[in-house]
Amino acid sequence: MIEVVEYDIPADESVGHAVIRTVSDFKDCPITSLPPLQTVIDVDALNKIFESDSNKDPHVIFNYTGLSISICSSGFLTVNTCHPVPHETKSDS
Repeated sequence: MIEVVEYDIPADESVGHAVIRTVSDFKDCPITSLPPLQTVIDVDALNKIFESDSNKDPHVIFNYTGLSISICSSGFLTVNTCHPVPHETKSDS
């Protein structure tokens, strides 16, 4: 069964905080029990991408705690159990 939570991030909340809070609600666990978001993505860079007033249309997708996290330029956050992003692998060739 696919589970999905959608959240419209308010202008006064950082994207990083919204991710942590939404995942905590999704998993029904305290925020303090989650691993640091910084272990999977540069949180400062993530916040800056969505704070910018540029005409760009960013869309970021990453895995966190076994969930797929998707954030679009409008500040809409989706957390789901389906379609985890494959990890990029580097070869030594």
